Amino acid sequence: DKGRVLDRIASLTHYFGGGTISSEGLMWGWRTLSPHKPYAMGKPYGTTRKFIVLMSDGANMISANVQHDHWMSDYTAYGYRFQGRLGAGNLPEAEVALDAKMSTACANAKAKGITIVTILFRDDSPRAAENLRRCASGPDLYFKAGNQATLEAAFVNIASKINNLRLTR
Repeated sequence: DKGRVLDRIASLTHYFGGGTISSEGLMWGWRTLSPHKPYAMGKPYGTTRKFIVLMSDGANMISANVQHDHWMSDYTAYGYRFQGRLGAGNLPEAEVALDAKMSTACANAKAKGITIVTILFRDDSPRAAENLRRCASGPDLYFKAGNQATLEAAFVNIASKINNLRLTR
């Protein structure tokens, strides 16, 4: 029943927590383009144009989460902050570490010839904007969209920039 499905979708709310880890979105996008595992369906590097459109809603961060009277974090791609997998002792250090991971991921993907387009959606964080500006393959490939209309305009602009794109299977 389409009406029930749409009503259910409209009733959903977001989970306030978890944070933003843009490097993970970028890395999973890259994995789908790679000729190597885990997907291994991408054409070899240098034989075709490859694009990643990375859209983020904010600055890289891990949300705090108090459980059992001690500070933890929400579970992330790097586990819980206290486990030390990110190499950060506190939440501000985690932000620095996440920004560094994002910068490395962007540089490595671009070194493989992947064009990265970035969009900051509904956020005014200078740190998020700077991370996405640096990640984009050029200044004309960074977009800021504050609402649906500007987001749609950004995608139209992106499509015009990569109009030679041809999808193959």
